[in-house]
Amino acid sequence: MKKVLNVGGNSKLIPLPPEYEGWDHVLLDIDPKVYPDVLCDARELMGLAGAQYDSVYCSHNLEHYYHHDVKKVLAGFSHVLKADGFVCRIQSCA
Repeated sequence: MKKVLNVGGNSKLIPLPPEYEGWDHVLLDIDPKVYPDVLCDARELMGLAGAQYDSVYCSHNLEHYYHHDVKKVLAGFSHVLKADGFVCRIQSCA
């Protein structure tokens, strides 16, 4: 089964795009109150095991980081993705 890491998704009740239907949905969040599968700051993804996800999904999250931290988050995405994995990023227009 394919695995998607939902970075900063806040809740598994918030649906992912339809292309992730049937995938193992792994929620990563910094807030323990949302009961994430992985309790982690996205700037610390390099501390996770590498090459374990088929996709990283990041919706309305990157805009919350300082400019200098975005490179660290993106490097972490690359670290946790399998060689043929991909990132799906949705950003707010506001």
